[in-house]
Amino acid sequence: MGVGATQHIEARLGEAFHAPASGALVALESNPKALELFESTSLSRDTGIFQMMPCVPNGTHRIEMGVYHCQFQLRRQASRFLFIERGDWVRNSVEQMTVINFNTLYYATFREKVKRSVLSQASTYLSALEL
Repeated sequence: MGVGATQHIEARLGEAFHAPASGALVALESNPKALELFESTSLSRDTGIFQMMPCVPNGTHRIEMGVYHCQFQLRRQASRFLFIERGDWVRNSVEQMTVINFNTLYYATFREKVKRSVLSQASTYLSALEL
């Protein structure tokens, strides 16, 4: 599922976003404890939520964050999903992507305001997803 996500990211958002997303998967795969924690907190019975948010610079004081969101249901309960082929074990899934732009020029000055704004935007985006 993770490799498929990075392929979707590359196809829709480009190589610039693909590289950090792929690097994150490699790092996660090489750390069994982190992988186990990630997968265990992403799954609840037969339902899972998986997100990747690679970031890339886009000019002076600008960052773009690609948001990949996948919500899926499994045909049977599982404890692992990230490095397993989808095959017939996924009953259905909804995948969505977007890009959020940030101006970091005054980030240190307005850190708390930026934090609230990012959390608000993320919450609004996630609550608007159709399940």
